[in-house]
Amino acid sequence: MIASCLVPGLAFYWRARFWGGIAMAASALLTIVFLAELGRFAANAAFGLLLAIHATGLNYLAEPWLREVRFRFRILFSMLMLLALGGILYMPVRAFLENHFFTPWQINDRILVIQKFETPPTLKRGEWIGYTIAGGGDHGAYVAGGPGLGPVLATAGDRVRFTPSALEVNGIPQPRLGHMPEAGELVVPGKCWFVWPDFAMAGHGNVAEATVSSLMLQMATISESQFVGIPYKHWFWHRQF
Repeated sequence: MIASCLVPGLAFYWRARFWGGIAMAASALLTIVFLAELGRFAANAAFGLLLAIHATGLNYLAEPWLREVRFRFRILFSMLMLLALGGILYMPVRAFLENHFFTPWQINDRILVIQKFETPPTLKRGEWIGYTIAGGGDHGAYVAGGPGLGPVLATAGDRVRFTPSALEVNGIPQPRLGHMPEAGELVVPGKCWFVWPDFAMAGHGNVAEATVSSLMLQMATISESQFVGIPYKHWFWHRQF
């Protein structure tokens, strides 16, 4: 009598340990893929598989209590388990990581992972940042709002001057970038950075170069409220820039 109860119990125990080990190994691999490919299709697929493995494991543990339950209720239990894990654990954890630690940032067809900060750090000229653009238009030229990415050309208090041959920051010449004006100057306001935009622009008719330059200049001063984070130079096996 004891043996008839003990043998099935031991068999279930060792079976659970075996499949549990397989599930843990697969989960570890999928976690690495999710983090390394953040923002790409592979990351979304790994995230879904992680959720499915976790739900399947919990269903397996509940198997002794579900043997006598009708099949349709077992299906319902599995679906509820999947929804509960996704809504209570997986999605909140994912959102927390992306809001406080790192997040994928897509610029055109390029995806980078950006380190998030609660408050903007002290930035130096040459450091790259991710930021948001409000968008706008002027005399037939339009820029859609969205993500931006670029190096800090000047920081708060720096004097920026445009010439036909160079961009000058505190009197030091630097190479000109696309659609920069050929004349004019400004002082970067406090708690702001000067980052020349790099995005596609739409327009109607023949839009004058001065109009394009003026619109981009309006968006080149990035405030702390627009700051999102700093892209990692390397993210796992990806060289980001």
